[in-house]
Amino acid sequence: MKPIIGWGIFCVFAYGVLYALFRHFIFPPFDEDFMLKGAIQYESLDELFDVTPQTTDKIITQVALESFLANKGEQGGVLALAQSNSGAWGISYAGSDSPTPEKLAIEVCQSYNQEFEEIAPCKIIFNQGAWIEEANRAKEILATLPEWEPDEPFDQRAVRNSARSDFENGDIPLALSKLLWFYHKALLKNKYLTAVRHSYITGLWEDVAEVYPDAKVLMHYAAIKLKADTLASSDYARFHIDDYEELNSRLHFHKRSLDLFILLHETRLSIATKSFLTLKKALMWESAYELLGFYIAPEPDYERALKDYLSITMRMDTRGEASDGIEKYSMVQVADLVTILANNGRLNEAQTIVSNAAKDFSNDDFDRVLQHALNGKIISYTNFERLADTES
Repeated sequence: MKPIIGWGIFCVFAYGVLYALFRHFIFPPFDEDFMLKGAIQYESLDELFDVTPQTTDKIITQVALESFLANKGEQGGVLALAQSNSGAWGISYAGSDSPTPEKLAIEVCQSYNQEFEEIAPCKIIFNQGAWIEEANRAKEILATLPEWEPDEPFDQRAVRNSARSDFENGDIPLALSKLLWFYHKALLKNKYLTAVRHSYITGLWEDVAEVYPDAKVLMHYAAIKLKADTLASSDYARFHIDDYEELNSRLHFHKRSLDLFILLHETRLSIATKSFLTLKKALMWESAYELLGFYIAPEPDYERALKDYLSITMRMDTRGEASDGIEKYSMVQVADLVTILANNGRLNEAQTIVSNAAKDFSNDDFDRVLQHALNGKIISYTNFERLADTES
């Protein structure tokens, strides 16, 4: 009897060990805090904006940065750069007739800043080879906003609707306070609000920034802070990178995401690999096709997109619901793959995917869109329908 009991105890122990190993290495348990890490990475809003932009990070818009760099910037080609918090800017170049480069830069900036000059005047941020130091503008703005906390129990839809209502009724500081609270703390209330935070909330923040320059400054500072903390971390700072790309997209500053990815590619290849899907669209907008070609795996990438498409359409059919275009997410992923291959001269691989997609997706609109991708054109959600109606 004792040998049987001993053997039973051993089996139970062995099962426990094997189960623990399986759960840890093969199928790890769901991390309840995993989706919260992005929200609690900063104790306060002050910490989120605790950064002092240096050199070219002071520039708010991509077009201003590109013009500055194209004219040799700090190497003497640019004499002065003026900028408004609205994003308006002006540059005076070496060889201009103006005896006062700063005055010329201000005047050019003001000509594009007439709507906001009174509340967001043009100022010199670069002059005669030196960047002008300034206080943390983001913290100054935060100090002017009303304090706000949501009612309990937390109703995320009510918060979103009230922020939108405040914005439309002209109470923009209050709307911005609500948006910043949601961006910073909503995931602590409901960890499944990541998509809302990265769509509705940042989208409304972008709308506010178009009419209220201080909101654009805050978005700019947050992006710079996220970049700094990403580079300061030795690990894969997923939520920093996700938020960084989202804010850059809202600021139409894809080059900044590209620059971060290039740095990771050159110095931290494993982190660049993990960040690729998040930053891929920015790389495409910046036509970094050679770099994109390094990270794609045509067959597995296609199979993954197809699997997602079939899963989505099956779920919609089962529920009897309209897809509302959600299946286009997978189609755009396939189109991205074709575009990348085509722009790298890998036309045989691109054509194979197009041929497979014609059978697997059975969608005439998609077939026409992929012909555009085969010609190297970027496909997005916004141009999908238009390209589906035109010949390549």
